[in-house]
Amino acid sequence: MTYFGSLGADLRIEEIEGVMPLDHQRDIWPLKTVPDLLFDHMFGQPDTSDSSTISLKTYAVLDAAKVFGLREILEASDLNFRCLFKGEAEENYEDAAPYLVELRDQNAFTRTLFTHLPEQPDNLTSRHLWHKAPGLYLRSRSSFDDVWTHFRKFTRVQHQNGKWYYFRFWRRKTHIR
Repeated sequence: MTYFGSLGADLRIEEIEGVMPLDHQRDIWPLKTVPDLLFDHMFGQPDTSDSSTISLKTYAVLDAAKVFGLREILEASDLNFRCLFKGEAEENYEDAAPYLVELRDQNAFTRTLFTHLPEQPDNLTSRHLWHKAPGLYLRSRSSFDDVWTHFRKFTRVQHQNGKWYYFRFWRRKTHIR
């Protein structure tokens, strides 16, 4: 799994090896939101004696082309989200657009992102998404609006011939071992 560290001047990119997705979690309570190996990376807070320090938030940039019905799923998730496209592009491409989502621990959708149920159909996106590799994850002290504004800069690129194209900046699907 690739994890993008804090957004800003101290950007770190980590490849975290050996992460196994969550399963049904039978006989586990409370249910885990992310695998144990990822918890501190996703929701931990740095040790600090300065109580005025703003907490790190966890964000995901998700590819709606990889998750059938992503917008509807997000609307039901109780999470803060917004399409990185605006206006006509958002209307025309909402089923293939990138979405910024602020993830929270103990949220059912967050859990779904980190769950894989191999006996279930691959397209059962309401139950498991790990195998879809739907996007990238990052931590930041920046506000949701600031992170959204930052990532909007990367939604289009201009070809040397002058034509503009939408840019998909996330990794291709990786295989679960």
